[in-house]
Amino acid sequence: MPRYCTRCGAQNRADVRYCQHCGAPMVAQPGTVLGQVRALPQTFVLGVVIGVMALLGASGIEVMRLVAAPGPQPSPTAPAQTTGTPVALATTIRAPSAQPTPGDNTPVATADSGPTDTPDADGPHVVIIEDSIQFDDTTPGSTSAAKTVTLSNEGGAAQPLGTPTFDGTNPDAFAVSTNDCFDSLDSLGQCTLEVTFTPPAAGAFSATLEIVDPQGNSVTSVDVSGNGGSSNSAADISISPGTLELDTTAGSSASGSIEIDNNGTAAIGVSESVDDGGVFTVDGSCNTTIDADSTCYESVEINPPDQCDSASYSGSVSFSDDAGNDLGSTALSSSVTGDSSQCPTPDTGGDKAGGSTRARPGATPSQTAALRKR
Repeated sequence: MPRYCTRCGAQNRADVRYCQHCGAPMVAQPGTVLGQVRALPQTFVLGVVIGVMALLGASGIEVMRLVAAPGPQPSPTAPAQTTGTPVALATTIRAPSAQPTPGDNTPVATADSGPTDTPDADGPHVVIIEDSIQFDDTTPGSTSAAKTVTLSNEGGAAQPLGTPTFDGTNPDAFAVSTNDCFDSLDSLGQCTLEVTFTPPAAGAFSATLEIVDPQGNSVTSVDVSGNGGSSNSAADISISPGTLELDTTAGSSASGSIEIDNNGTAAIGVSESVDDGGVFTVDGSCNTTIDADSTCYESVEINPPDQCDSASYSGSVSFSDDAGNDLGSTALSSSVTGDSSQCPTPDTGGDKAGGSTRARPGATPSQTAALRKR
């Protein structure tokens, strides 16, 4: 049987040890399967391999390697030794792996992939998915839309659960409306709570939702907060004027008003604090709840005493919401002009004995004349 050179593909006699065309060693025995494969030109073998891969699909077959390369090359002076033992064709074929289809988000399992979810601890480890819960602005006295709190047990054992509680600054402003996290939370399981916010007044409120076990021990917690009325009452309330000046004369009153505008989207309770300066009176009309997009007017009056000399007076009216947040203030000021009629009459002298000839106020003409005769 003729032999073919594995390097150049030329045909040689069966008894030659080196290719008569390129000089390459003829190392395989012509009677073996490998010898017949190696006797074929490498370009022919490569074409066959590529054709097989094209038919089966490159993703469905893994060709490790075709043992086609010659072993250790013998020296030209030392002919290669052959044992005559056939060498098998070394290939490994693996079944096609699952391929994702377009739009499919399911993970594709591989030989070395682990489970998609594994516990991060031997015991229970419950965490809350949300970092914090912030409610939208809510009208005082009304209840907000519910917010969801998600519990996740990332541990390797179930977590017994008790009744959740609130503590912190304003625990009474928050409530659990729906509780799906009762009795126990399995390993790698999740459950949810629905929490609502009912502000008792305008202003900021906050608390901490505590997830506890049946004995009341804390398991995990999350901060909750919300605002009654607007998120920043001071930004939504405008007060004018900054200073109310009520100038008058002694013994005469004067009045003015303070305007409070609620520019927010929710009603707000307003409280006032008055420094009357001893002469100012405030009627308290705005010491109440001011509806959204509404205006309130506070009446202020000054009643200075009868006095001879001029004087200045000052006071203030300060406003806050029901939660104690400062809303602003108006300064009160008044310059009172003295009444000369309230001043005593100067002494004009009298008789030698130093008696005064000035009649006392309210004296009759005869009494005045009698005084002058003295």
